[in-house]
Amino acid sequence: MSIAILLNIYIGLGFLGLLPKALILNIHTYWVAALVNGTFIVLAYTISRIRNSDPSNLEGLTVWTRR
Repeated sequence: MSIAILLNIYIGLGFLGLLPKALILNIHTYWVAALVNGTFIVLAYTISRIRNSDPSNLEGLTVWTRR
């Protein structure tokens, strides 16, 4: 989540002209949300695959199995 937020801040600083021209992503404002959300989805999926937790263990995920 923090990487997506940092990407959003980076793009926003580029739109405000606070970054050097060489560092500005030249994208339309309509694509900012799609880019940030897409980045978040890809990173979240990648991290979930790396963590590789046991999907069959559902202990503690419902009200009835909480301790």
